Amino acid sequence: MIATTHVDVFDSIDQLRWHCGALQDLLTETGAPVSAQGPALRTWLAHHADLRPLAIMVRVGTSLSAAALLTWQPRMGLVQVGRLGEAGTPGWLAARDERSAGALATAVADALQALDRPWYLRIGDLPDPDPVATALREVLPVSGVIVGAPAPQLRFAPGAPLSQYLSRNTRAATAKAKNRVARDGLAFQVRWDEQPDAVAALLPEIVNVHRRRNRQLRGEAILDDPAAASLFADTVLSYAQAGRLRLLTVRLDGELAAFAICTRAGGMLWVYANLVSPDWLRYSAGTIANAEVIRAAYADPAVQCVDWGAGIQRYKMSGEVTLRSVQHLLGWSSPALHSAWLLWQSCRRVGWHAGCLPLGQAA
Repeated sequence: MIATTHVDVFDSIDQLRWHCGALQDLLTETGAPVSAQGPALRTWLAHHADLRPLAIMVRVGTSLSAAALLTWQPRMGLVQVGRLGEAGTPGWLAARDERSAGALATAVADALQALDRPWYLRIGDLPDPDPVATALREVLPVSGVIVGAPAPQLRFAPGAPLSQYLSRNTRAATAKAKNRVARDGLAFQVRWDEQPDAVAALLPEIVNVHRRRNRQLRGEAILDDPAAASLFADTVLSYAQAGRLRLLTVRLDGELAAFAICTRAGGMLWVYANLVSPDWLRYSAGTIANAEVIRAAYADPAVQCVDWGAGIQRYKMSGEVTLRSVQHLLGWSSPALHSAWLLWQSCRRVGWHAGCLPLGQAA
């Protein structure tokens, strides 16, 4: 006997709360990254009161077999639909098998159609390939994919030496940095913390270093925005309270010289944020911290992979690196809206002029 398929669509936080346990089980069992699981999602949603959840859940028989956790917001004459969670962190469309992936894609397309107004969909930071995204492209009226920045990973092979994951250049640079610290007589401390109280106590220093390093690199810092700083701090604490966080701090003469905020789940150590203080660049404190992340992960039997997060940077390419592919799935309710979106994107690239209207008006 073939089990029947049933679809539920929820658009309120109260409705979602009733299904938190089943959703978390599904996300864990399908290998969802920490950034796409309950603690991080609840924190993110609490900081985005202007967005409404749109949860599409597929049951086969009595078992929850697939789910897409999205948000929607009326804007400029249409509905913008996106994924629930922080942009730039790994996203997830949960499905136990190919049948569930296809059923979820159909359910998402039906939920979008039920909005009864023009819509634009963007589900960012998905793995590539992704079975639900592939199925969605077949059922959406118009769809497309943007290739995202790949994420370097170190996957540990049983019995392989540490030198396979820390290159000779990285080992030499780390040794040189530590020798300089010792030669200049600086107090040196490397420490890992996991407990929420300890993490909370360190957050003001971490936010300060985060801001100052980003200002130095880019001329501005996203955490200068109080709302962004609050979300960052609450997200880090949510990971700690869920027992998923590992926080590395490197101190020189008692000052925070570098940090790495990592989460651990399903054999993966994912680096959420890692920065060095501008005051301690001479001593390569960031190089020391990044090498320690690899050493600690290699020594932990529960970790099989270090994921540095999206973007190619030199320090991420030490050792035998593989690249995790990332895609951003886009969809439009009609070819006309897609054409308007393309025009709007073109205008953004070349600058506004009298013939270009915002997306909602052009539709």
